[in-house]
Amino acid sequence: MAHIKDSRNLCIELIIALSLFILINVLSSIFQPAISVNNGRGWDGSVYYLIAEQLVQHQRPTALAPFVYRIGTPFLVAFFFPNNLLFGFKVINICGNLMVVLLFVFWLRLYLNLWITRTSLTACFLLMWHGPVRFVYYYPALTDPWLIVFLLAGLIGISKTQKNPTLTNICLIGLIVLIGIVFREVVLIIPICFLFATNPIPLSFKKIALKSPAPSFFAGIAILILCYMVFYSILQTIPSTSPTFSFIKTTLYNIKTQSLPTYVLACFITYGPVVVFLIYNWRCSLGFLMKNQFMFVYIVMIAVLAWIGGSDIERFLLWGFPVVYLLIGKSVEENPVLLSPAPFAVFLIAQGLAMRIFWIIPDYPNDFPSSFPILTVPSSACQYFDLYSSYRSIPMIIFAQYLVLMVVLLIWFKSIDKKTKA
Repeated sequence: MAHIKDSRNLCIELIIALSLFILINVLSSIFQPAISVNNGRGWDGSVYYLIAEQLVQHQRPTALAPFVYRIGTPFLVAFFFPNNLLFGFKVINICGNLMVVLLFVFWLRLYLNLWITRTSLTACFLLMWHGPVRFVYYYPALTDPWLIVFLLAGLIGISKTQKNPTLTNICLIGLIVLIGIVFREVVLIIPICFLFATNPIPLSFKKIALKSPAPSFFAGIAILILCYMVFYSILQTIPSTSPTFSFIKTTLYNIKTQSLPTYVLACFITYGPVVVFLIYNWRCSLGFLMKNQFMFVYIVMIAVLAWIGGSDIERFLLWGFPVVYLLIGKSVEENPVLLSPAPFAVFLIAQGLAMRIFWIIPDYPNDFPSSFPILTVPSSACQYFDLYSSYRSIPMIIFAQYLVLMVVLLIWFKSIDKKTKA
């Protein structure tokens, strides 16, 4: 009976998730215009479009690094839509978004108990203005949706292997990563996370003891070496039109130029006021991560990538959403005080503003002046770059608003918690 009930709940969750996915796609296709830069191809997207064109013409891809090494999505576009590449990018990435949503539902079910929590988090992911589901209609020629597919699949594979370390599960993780690195090299963090599937980090330094690594550790090393060899062969096989490009030099430059206030603001912009739940429940969240250390390593690596990745901080931070949203869900389930009507209503309004549920993404370039911000610029007619942390002309106003909101909500939740316990 329990199995039947669980299957029924899964069906309901999938129906809700798919219904929301279809609704948001329909509304986005009606109201969200595409970016005007490079005839709708965007910046990075123009390179991916060029790669797809070369593949259609049966030429070996030659373009700027590191974009030229991410041939997975351009290959799918060139194969299925050779006569309409930009439309092909949109369709292929929408298919990737569908896979992400389905995998996300299964991911949350591995750790969260309440279907309402899981469904709410899925809706939150679907509604993010810069999330892949909405953003694909603004900027279709990107590779992010399929990268997220392989990141989520890898995390689910590690979780399954952690509970059942069979050779089949280990090989499946290897296959996911081997295919995924063709789409984007970031997938290489999955085998690194797999090294921590057995929780090797000691929780107490007083009890450190040498012990033989688990077989899965050696399997993770083997997968990492194999995937690196494959990626290195891609680097050697595919020529770049920017021979001076260096991952190390680019990383060092970004470390030098990154700003801590900008980075913190980017965290707020990426996830919105919902991060207050993580702050309120930080001890339990850290405890959960120490019991699932592959997630801890994953979120740390995403945070580092966002720091060293350049100006697109929000895009990189977004890749951490499987673990971030999971921790938010755990926080809500462990602390009913977070659902107290009055502060939760304030939180919902603020979250809706931050996620820009009521506004589309403005075209670029445009002549619109940006109005006074309330966690975001509350308008569809504004400057596109004013929506991000790295380019804002008014960053301190947004930063101050978030800090005040976080402090108010934390004090409010704490006072309600004290009254409840008293």
